[in-house]
Amino acid sequence: PPSPRDNPPPPLPEKNSASRPANPAASAYCSPAASASSPRERRDHAAGSAAFEAGRDREAAAAFAIAADASPGNPVHVADRAAARLRAGDWAGGVADAAEAVRLCGGGG
Repeated sequence: PPSPRDNPPPPLPEKNSASRPANPAASAYCSPAASASSPRERRDHAAGSAAFEAGRDREAAAAFAIAADASPGNPVHVADRAAARLRAGDWAGGVADAAEAVRLCGGGG
């Protein structure tokens, strides 16, 4: 049987005005260049990123949770926590975080 690698998914559509976040305050966070706003938030997110890179997924999720608590409404931390939770096997938590990140960017109900 063919492998998924043999049939890659189609490219994502280009962003246009219709795909911009509905929440203007979230616009800065929803861009690829989104960054943490405070030194503590940057430190906590960096700790999460380092733990994730090292495969310490539960530790990464905890660090991203601290960063998310420091900056409510920042979907970057929530999305990264989703990735760490999913990789750690916490499917329900990961899916909930992913949905919340999309919602924060104005992409869902």
